[in-house]
Amino acid sequence: MNCSENMESNVYFHIKDEAERLLKEIELIMKNVKNSKLYAGMRFDLERSKTFQHLFHLLGSHLHVQVVIYALGSMEYSFHLQFQLVVVLLLKRDFPNWIGNIEVYDPLLSPADMIVLKKLGFEVLTIDENCRRQVRRPTMFYMPVPNYYLIGNLL
Repeated sequence: MNCSENMESNVYFHIKDEAERLLKEIELIMKNVKNSKLYAGMRFDLERSKTFQHLFHLLGSHLHVQVVIYALGSMEYSFHLQFQLVVVLLLKRDFPNWIGNIEVYDPLLSPADMIVLKKLGFEVLTIDENCRRQVRRPTMFYMPVPNYYLIGNLL
């Protein structure tokens, strides 16, 4: 094995270790959020909200709402961003009849972030849409840390 191959191997193992660390942090945050009063109240409101339930009756022939997450940022060293992801993940798990696939794009996602997102069942987008997606089915956009121009593009 030459020096270049050894460096690539070390980088890969570092990314894999970082992804495992991040996944453990997210699982811990998920347990804490799931048992929190904040999340219990939010879930209660969503389950009882006639407006929210009515929105899902308007899906027509579509069975689920697609969720697209833009402007999440890298979660490697940000508890705030891990928390944002956990809320979406819990909503997906608690409301599987409402929420379909979840796609994520942010140019700041690290390789470890991408590994974790895929392990959690998210689809990681590799093409920058600049928040100009044309939707052809019911879609909910979630932008935890948006720039003003991204909001403008989305609207």
